[in-house]
Amino acid sequence: MITLYDFDTRCPGRSISRYTWRVRLALNIKGIEHQTHWLEFADIQKTLKEAGVPPSDVASDGTPRYTIPAIYDPSTGAKVADSLKIIRYLNETYPDTPVLEYPLTAPDSVALSNEFEATLQKPLRFLWALIAPAIIAGQSGESSAKFRASYRAAVKQAPEELLQDEERVKDLWARVEEGFSSPDTWIQGRASGGGAWVTGPRPTLFDVLLGGGLGWIVGVTGEESDEWKKIKGWNGGRWEVFWDQLKPYVKVH
Repeated sequence: MITLYDFDTRCPGRSISRYTWRVRLALNIKGIEHQTHWLEFADIQKTLKEAGVPPSDVASDGTPRYTIPAIYDPSTGAKVADSLKIIRYLNETYPDTPVLEYPLTAPDSVALSNEFEATLQKPLRFLWALIAPAIIAGQSGESSAKFRASYRAAVKQAPEELLQDEERVKDLWARVEEGFSSPDTWIQGRASGGGAWVTGPRPTLFDVLLGGGLGWIVGVTGEESDEWKKIKGWNGGRWEVFWDQLKPYVKVH
């Protein structure tokens, strides 16, 4: 059984990394048995390094960076980090399961995947400032302190200060709503064959990218939250329809 490394929180969905959600969705769509190994956010680097998981990146000072998601597959001995590398590994290692690729040929697939990812970043980077305080509250000790420091450096306000700044909150929500028009327009221009999946009647890697973003939102705020109720109704209800179609694959094991 594959081990999926994720960091733990007290948020409604427990898992709140959109990159880990990509891998979890891929595993569930493929029907591959797996179990989540929960870590403290502050312990990610130490735990993955000790487990022999390779670094996913290199920091600007040249030191290796260890991040989630990461997996360990005992059937092959493989240890893989980075969401897209993991999904590529799953496609190659488990070819009898649904293949999650871009329904295009290279180099178009690479260009369009980068383009689609950029459209998702537009709303999510503003939304992060609004819902990250819930992530901070959903952790404790060193993990909460690290998240709080990152938040203050990025937003230039403490989470409590931002949430009390009515004008800034209003402006951020306007930017989030405007930002969601980007992936909506992108999908409208490329959907084919019917169905609620991004590009047609079956899920592809585009759906995993979008699902990771929505999984992050719902994981942090909860399905009954005012935030999700607001977002799911935008763009003709597209995000609610998509999330409902994705629900059979969102189970956290």
